[in-house]
Amino acid sequence: MAAVVYYFILSIRLAFGALPFVMLVAIALVKLEELSLPLWLISGVLLLLGCGTLALRERSEGRRARPLHDLLYLMIGPLWLLAALYRRLGIPY
Repeated sequence: MAAVVYYFILSIRLAFGALPFVMLVAIALVKLEELSLPLWLISGVLLLLGCGTLALRERSEGRRARPLHDLLYLMIGPLWLLAALYRRLGIPY
């Protein structure tokens, strides 16, 4: 929900464009809750895999890890892609 509020602060049109993605994520969460494994365990494993992948990538590039900066990229990344799509389609945002 914090990401949606952040998106609306940045751009209302982009936020409305991101709503289908947010809805898909919500549906995925509902489906994950139906599994026999607890959601916190699934989320924790995915978080550790993501952080490990990010750390390996940054190490291979010779950069220092910046977790807060990477979190910003995680939140803004989908909007960046949506903005590129809007530009290509000629939709002002």
